[in-house]
Amino acid sequence: FARLAPGVQFTDNTDAQGQVFRSGGANPKQVNVFIDGLSYKNDIIQGGAFMQDSSRGNPFPQGAVQEYQVLTQNYKAEYEKSAAAVITAVTKSGGNDFHGDLFYFFQDKSMVTQDDFAKARGDEEPPYERNQYGLSIGGPIVKDKLHFFATGEWHERDLIFSVFRGGEWDNAPANVQDKLDDYETGAVSKPFEEQLYFGKATWQPTYSQTMDLSYNQRDEEEYRDFGGQVTEDGARDFKIGTDAAVLRYQAVFGADIFNEASLTYQKMSWQQIATTEGAVRENYVGLLTIGAPDFTQDLEQEKTGLRNDFSYMFDWHGGHTLKAGFIANWMKYNLTKASYYNPYYEYRSEEDWQYPFLARFGYGDPSVDFDNTQYGAFIQDDWRLAPNLTVNVGRRWAYETHMLNNDYVTPESIVT
Repeated sequence: FARLAPGVQFTDNTDAQGQVFRSGGANPKQVNVFIDGLSYKNDIIQGGAFMQDSSRGNPFPQGAVQEYQVLTQNYKAEYEKSAAAVITAVTKSGGNDFHGDLFYFFQDKSMVTQDDFAKARGDEEPPYERNQYGLSIGGPIVKDKLHFFATGEWHERDLIFSVFRGGEWDNAPANVQDKLDDYETGAVSKPFEEQLYFGKATWQPTYSQTMDLSYNQRDEEEYRDFGGQVTEDGARDFKIGTDAAVLRYQAVFGADIFNEASLTYQKMSWQQIATTEGAVRENYVGLLTIGAPDFTQDLEQEKTGLRNDFSYMFDWHGGHTLKAGFIANWMKYNLTKASYYNPYYEYRSEEDWQYPFLARFGYGDPSVDFDNTQYGAFIQDDWRLAPNLTVNVGRRWAYETHMLNNDYVTPESIVT
């Protein structure tokens, strides 16, 4: 949807196994997304929104979006942590009548052709199936006072990876060929699975007040990091998870004052975990790479936030919307990056692939945990000079207490 806005580019990068959007030629790390006022900026994986730089899935259930806006330039001071495109979205709420919908998308291997390389090798067409479906429902709990909305979406499909021996195979000695013959080559199918949920309860005690509580969950999983000359036992189980809750209170005072306060909680997790354990990783250069992965990551970002925005509308040489607000986020980061926790050996033709010429094995504590507090305050004015001309002027202040883990001290043994 964001691609429909002028100046926005969307890239579905299958090589990087992710999908990103950008605007004005800026890096995708500079964008941000706000849903019901909650920022989905990711501090721990390259700075993008929703961790989409390394995800094939949808970041949020499409059935939950009521409306959205794409700002590609001159974005306002109220939007933090962005230097390029900003997407804002508002979620659906229930009403006095029950409404619902559902959708289903299906695709199998008879609808998809093989790539030219697989055809040339005579590979058997692998199994493939894709299912994407969802449903939503909303309605009253107490007419005119309390309403609900809920939606769920599921996405399941096979991902095809082609494993093949390198061009040096015919030059390899018989004992090495015999060892590597035990590993499957050709097209290998692995699943991608995603579940998205969203629920919202809306209470309107008076005509001028609204309170809503919403929650969304995202669970995504796939096998990746194998294919080419890397065998299936080298795959990693890639998982993305999001849990977010928003308690929001909105009030109108008279005809020209509006206030919105929110209390939020959000947890984002990003994991790459070995699917097999035990077998050391061996790279026979030009032949095959076998064994379990040698690198793992387990990263988590947790945020508790408090925000209040105050708006005042008035007329003076045109219409003005004066808005001011503040935000405070209490962050926790739990990061584990283990390089070569599983031994890695590399063989090459110069030694006839008989013994490794390179070995790597990591040591030490690969984990770090720390806290960070983020503060922000802004004031801005939307001045509508004419029906087709609006000027926005604003100022924002932002501060972080512990962004770079200032308490870290290099261990004395490493210094020595």
